[in-house]
Amino acid sequence: MGDDIAHTFTSNSTDPNVILRVDTLEQQILLEIQETLLASTPSKSLTDFGLLMPSPSLLSFLRNCLLLEETNYDTNLLNSQN
Repeated sequence: MGDDIAHTFTSNSTDPNVILRVDTLEQQILLEIQETLLASTPSKSLTDFGLLMPSPSLLSFLRNCLLLEETNYDTNLLNSQN
């Protein structure tokens, strides 16, 4: 699932060098799992399996791909350029 999310993100990006941060990817995975669990019958939640809920502050952030693209960059590359 994480590979699919990362691939989709980089495929939709206008910058070929964009890198999805690990913490952002983890939150996106939790969000996808939570949405799948809520759609199941009977409805379940991540907390039913002892997992953390996605960060509420990041949920709206993750939904905006343009903002996500603008804030995910290769810090190692930027540091090497300076």
